[in-house]
Amino acid sequence: MRWVVEKKVALMIPVDSPGIPISEISQKTGVPETRVLALLRQITSNNIFREVRPRVFAHTTASAVLAMPDFSTTTDLILHFTDEGYKAAGYLPEALDLYGAQFDEVQKPELRTAFNLAFNTDMHYFDYICTPENIPKYGERFGRSMMGSGREDLINSTLDSYDWSQFKPGDRIVDVGGGVGHVGVGVAKRVKPGVEVIVQDRPSVVEQGRKIHGHIVKLEPHNFFDREPIQGANVYYLRLILHDWPDSILSDDSGEYSSCDGEGFKDFDYGCVVEG
Repeated sequence: MRWVVEKKVALMIPVDSPGIPISEISQKTGVPETRVLALLRQITSNNIFREVRPRVFAHTTASAVLAMPDFSTTTDLILHFTDEGYKAAGYLPEALDLYGAQFDEVQKPELRTAFNLAFNTDMHYFDYICTPENIPKYGERFGRSMMGSGREDLINSTLDSYDWSQFKPGDRIVDVGGGVGHVGVGVAKRVKPGVEVIVQDRPSVVEQGRKIHGHIVKLEPHNFFDREPIQGANVYYLRLILHDWPDSILSDDSGEYSSCDGEGFKDFDYGCVVEG
């Protein structure tokens, strides 16, 4: 699946086409026909593409989705999972043997996970993908993939659980670690005119986000392990970011936002909670 998405095979086959020969797909991907044929025949068992006649492939309803412009950020999410995710998953047993005992005791410089083994690096995932050489492939793709994971209906189901209309002009809402700003945009649509929505993330992410959502929300660089530069905001929204770190690292940072409180202060943390 990763090969199909990464090579954009779905875009090589017109959605309304009766089918194109394997030789054409081979030529465009630069992979020998026999290898492409084996890959596509395997994936057709999951109803992704169909072999309409020997060595000729067309879309199914499922594969046609991969060619839809509105699905492009979801294909980035697929690549995020099948590239970084699957590679790291392959090293989970080794990581548990090497790091499992101290995982909840170390601080950020000593933190090691299966990702470090898979990519042969001592850097944390977010540090790694935001290096200048990795931003084009991994960093920017991660930003787009988070848009793919945050479909509008999912964002709405989260934001609709709170009354954002209660804030008045001049109030400030800070989306901490808000990526390229797609959730901040959802908040901005729900508040009164004059309420400022500020999205914070790493500098390269902010630069990417400004090109996409900078006309709707304000994006500012900030590492949430550093002291919060915006004091006295009405809301600090931490959505799906704390789960990326063990408790030992978060404990030193946990009091940061309680010290930012002012009149009407609220601190939101939306994430995944598992009992036990």
